[in-house]
Amino acid sequence: MSSDTFTGPISAQIFLLGDGTDTVDALTRSFHERGVAQSALHGLCHLSGSALQSLNQEIATIINGLLKLDLGDMLISGWRKYTELTKAAQRTLASPDSEELVVLATHRVVPIHHPSVKVLIDGVNVHTFVFELKVVFDLNGVTAVIRQGNLEAYSQAAK
Repeated sequence: MSSDTFTGPISAQIFLLGDGTDTVDALTRSFHERGVAQSALHGLCHLSGSALQSLNQEIATIINGLLKLDLGDMLISGWRKYTELTKAAQRTLASPDSEELVVLATHRVVPIHHPSVKVLIDGVNVHTFVFELKVVFDLNGVTAVIRQGNLEAYSQAAK
């Protein structure tokens, strides 16, 4: 059995890219190099270089917002064991020296987010970029450790 302690929020960005990456600039450059905006708008219009740069920047900003979502918050918000965790938190707050283990068994949480960017030319919507961030959490044999009203750690059954 292994045990890990939560030390702070982990975003999709940190999980996928590590800490310290300037995601908006990196994505904007990547989109420009790969012609993302031009590909999506092919046949609709010919945008100036500055308009394409602005569009790439806006798309990168939306994706960056998705990557900043806290994976832990996403997981907890969909958790079906919320009531049991809340009750354990209340009991451990009432008895500060106590600790409770809440067996979470097997559970799947699938939060999905759908932001979008509309490209308007002279007030006319010529294209809409729709993004999807879908994270699948499969929890197998997980036990939560609650101390002083806080989720302090978890342990997962050995595979």
